[in-house]
Amino acid sequence: MNLIGLWSSDIFYYDSFEDTIIGFTEEGTGFITYMRPLYYDIILFKWFLNEDKLITLKGYKNIISCDDELEESKDVDLLFENLSIKVSTDKNAHGGSIDTIEFSQPIMGDLSKFGLLDKDILSHPISKDVIHLSTL
Repeated sequence: MNLIGLWSSDIFYYDSFEDTIIGFTEEGTGFITYMRPLYYDIILFKWFLNEDKLITLKGYKNIISCDDELEESKDVDLLFENLSIKVSTDKNAHGGSIDTIEFSQPIMGDLSKFGLLDKDILSHPISKDVIHLSTL
């Protein structure tokens, strides 16, 4: 199961002004962010798959940015433990085929299903924004 990349909850719909993105790196780190124009609410996490292919996400920092300014950065203790993940293919808003992942329970709000946005997580502008904000 290859989770590396950026996954979008909004990729199934026509354009909107908000999205929730989850990103997984090869190093076992990642983030989930709710974003809208000039606003990010980010949770940084560490992740791993156990021998049964169940995922654990351990959130450790929450960063909120508004108008390109850091509003808040605080430690958090967020845990999603032993979630199953269904990997499949679905259609996006334009009828194209996309890879999807679906967690056995919601991981942000009521969201549990995400479509692949980009496998190259580190070069994507969203990841660059998250990396920049996490160093402020």
